[in-house]
Amino acid sequence: MCLLEAFKGKKVYVAIKYLSSDNNAGILQIKNLLVKDRKPVTLPYAEPFSASKGKFVTINVSGDQVWGMDRSYIKMSGFVGSTNVANEDWLISPQIDLSKVTSTKLSFDHVTRYFTNPKTDATVLVSRDYEEGNPSGSTWTLLKTPLPFSNGSTWDFVKSGEINLTEYVGDTITIALKYISTAVKAGTWEVKNFLVQEGVPSDFIFVEAFDESFGKFTTDSKVGAQTWRVDVANKYAVMSGFANSKSNV
Repeated sequence: MCLLEAFKGKKVYVAIKYLSSDNNAGILQIKNLLVKDRKPVTLPYAEPFSASKGKFVTINVSGDQVWGMDRSYIKMSGFVGSTNVANEDWLISPQIDLSKVTSTKLSFDHVTRYFTNPKTDATVLVSRDYEEGNPSGSTWTLLKTPLPFSNGSTWDFVKSGEINLTEYVGDTITIALKYISTAVKAGTWEVKNFLVQEGVPSDFIFVEAFDESFGKFTTDSKVGAQTWRVDVANKYAVMSGFANSKSNV
């Protein structure tokens, strides 16, 4: 892949140069030369995934399964028949121009089921430098969702919540949904109604899930030996004065 961004707005010629010598003459074969228009989409940008994946691209890093359309949504699953299959698959948006807005937010409807941990296996990322192809060559930042994704008990779609993109105002960005499965556990992720629009997220002013830590909260124990703690296994904060089979002050 050759990037032509430095020549934006200019007339250019593309040449393919071949060299050989009296001692060594190779063979150069060419087909499917393509110059793409990388013009970013502007806001509001909506992709419902009702009939196709639109301008999104799918990148299969590992595994045989890929993101694909299923009825009125797009879906990825490494669960095939009755077998869990290891996969890494990306669903990547077109470049999105945020140069003309002062605040931006992302939302979509989705279902996550049967993951080992949706927080790490079904993630939303953003990049300022992704062009195309394998995402490993670009810098990606994990986007914090209003609440951590969790395994649903039904196939009913739920709201992702409004994800704040205001940090990226003035930039051109690409958003990716990254799916991970293993040979031990393969979840299913279904997505529709992807929307990036101007505005400040209204769902939550401040969110702390207490799933791994206290975040910005602090604890203060005035009396007694017991203190607040985070139960990482069950993903909540807990406090109890009941210890050693008796109540304590």
